[in-house]
Amino acid sequence: MEIICPYCKKKFNLDQNKNYQDDVKYKTQCPKCGKWFVFQLYDTDDLVTKAPCLNGGQHDYQLIKMLPEEESKMRCSICNQERELTDEEKEKYRIWN
Repeated sequence: MEIICPYCKKKFNLDQNKNYQDDVKYKTQCPKCGKWFVFQLYDTDDLVTKAPCLNGGQHDYQLIKMLPEEESKMRCSICNQERELTDEEKEKYRIWN
């Protein structure tokens, strides 16, 4: 499968042995410029999305509520990285230990 780096426009092939699924975000690194980006497949059409958060930019963290609520996490909507909530976020979302 051939994709294009959204930063430097280099075309390259992805691992043919990997079973890529629709509606799943994958991250890869461009072999030319070295920048990371996220791509997602939709019904065999390629969609490439820049991921500034993988290249030193800001993550777009969203609350992922779990049960019990103390297990809730923050997840980046771009790269799917997860982290614990800060004390300020726990207060904002009313999640108590």
